[in-house]
Amino acid sequence: SGCCGCFGWFESEEERSLRQEAEAREAAEARRRAADAAESRSATYQQSAAGRNARKAAEAARKAETREDRDAAQRVADGSPRRDTGAALRPAGGARHRVQRGRLSERETREGREREEGGMTGATAAPVAFGAGLHSGEAPGSASPQLLYECRPELAARPGIVSTVKGMGETLECWVRYHLGVGFVRLFIYLDDPAEAESLAAFAGDERVVLTPVDDALRAAWESQLLWAKFGEHAEAEVQARQELNGEHAVGLSLREEHLVTWLVHIDADELFSLPPGLGSVVDHFEELTDEGLASFNYVNYEAVPERGAIGNFFLEATLFKRSLAVLPQSFVEVGKPVPCRRASSSAAEAEMASPEVQAELRRGIRWWQARLPHQQYFLGYENGKAAVAVVEGAVPLSVHEWRLPTAALQRRGRHNIKLLDTRGAIQYYASPARILHYISCGFEWWWRKYEVLGWFPDAWFGGQLPIPPCFHLVSRDHSVARDRAAAEAFYASTVVLSDAAERERQLECGLLERILEPRRLLEPSAPDQPKRTSMDDVDDEDDEEV
Repeated sequence: SGCCGCFGWFESEEERSLRQEAEAREAAEARRRAADAAESRSATYQQSAAGRNARKAAEAARKAETREDRDAAQRVADGSPRRDTGAALRPAGGARHRVQRGRLSERETREGREREEGGMTGATAAPVAFGAGLHSGEAPGSASPQLLYECRPELAARPGIVSTVKGMGETLECWVRYHLGVGFVRLFIYLDDPAEAESLAAFAGDERVVLTPVDDALRAAWESQLLWAKFGEHAEAEVQARQELNGEHAVGLSLREEHLVTWLVHIDADELFSLPPGLGSVVDHFEELTDEGLASFNYVNYEAVPERGAIGNFFLEATLFKRSLAVLPQSFVEVGKPVPCRRASSSAAEAEMASPEVQAELRRGIRWWQARLPHQQYFLGYENGKAAVAVVEGAVPLSVHEWRLPTAALQRRGRHNIKLLDTRGAIQYYASPARILHYISCGFEWWWRKYEVLGWFPDAWFGGQLPIPPCFHLVSRDHSVARDRAAAEAFYASTVVLSDAAERERQLECGLLERILEPRRLLEPSAPDQPKRTSMDDVDDEDDEEV
């Protein structure tokens, strides 16, 4: 506030220097203690992990030997040269979807007809076989894995979400209500804090909400997963490691008969899956992806812009969003610098360029945001979207932003609507209005609490293997470690909050910002469309006038 700012005028240069040196020493000491503790935990964990891995390898060898003997005996008994382990995952009438999409060869059509005439019925593709061996150490079938919606063509699109959550309070209940309201049939929620299940007591007994605490039982399941070798040693310290392990675990749940989720979206609890009004439902969207024969889809993300510092439930109070650069006219990426667009196709409407006046306003608006942030960022967080996968045995997260399919052929069936996404040629652009709304650090208290929970952390993830570039995330950490709340509030107000009404209207007019009201309308149908104001707004306005 204005009063707090005055104290700096009475501090001498020598006093300020001594204070800054003391703060730097305290921060360095805190970092050293945290690093020592992390190193000690890592050494202990590696020792226990080595023992578990040795036991796991011995058990896998024993199972393999037993299975080989059993299969050999079965082949002798039935006189067959080999057992077709992939038959259970082939669809009954599997040609159906692909014929509709016009991509089935004459040979494939004949083979599909022969399978049907040979008596292959829906009972052959027994649901209990889906995912068999996914976490049990069994080898996959000899046939290429098929997507669940191909194995079960009678199923309509059944979209689900996987999310790892902690400390979301009342917003978690809104997150669940919203996604059930727009048509998701399963929400696989992994609770870093098992006590947080109390906030979802209203959904007790609702089969659509599947709560899994991060406890010893889940950790034991992780150890049999494909990603354990990569992330096992980091699972306790790194939330991203747990997110990816949980994503793989949710694929296994999706394949079970009691769930049968055909598409799985991986997002956080401060994100919503959104379609503009009047463009169909979530189920319609995934039916379209199914009819196209796609295997994954990466979605562009928008970022919420708080219009004041005091925000309680951001899903109800935040309606203003920065649009991704990928949805703006593609004459520039870096401000004023033309960059070729990495996309396979575009419609005439997409190819139309905005007027020079609008482009000039877009560049000015982007510069305005970049000038506010310490490292010339436009978004506070990520800009490469989030993704959905068509559920199939062996699919795992490639990161928290992408999925990896079990074969190259399936990987090539991925698409994205992020025009500037560098996918190394793996997947192509596909026009879709769906987007992810990211309510990152939306409200000062949410931001402050988030970095209090995180505490000090190093400048790299996964034990130094993945450096974190200079960014808002690291600056936020430093403000939290410094424990100077007044300075943190000033930083947040000057970099995150957009309280200038004239600037807001200017950016809305050129299309850099967008007002999105649908989440609030679904969650609170009687709420007005104007942004909510709290009693703190008057205080904020007084501070603005004083400055």
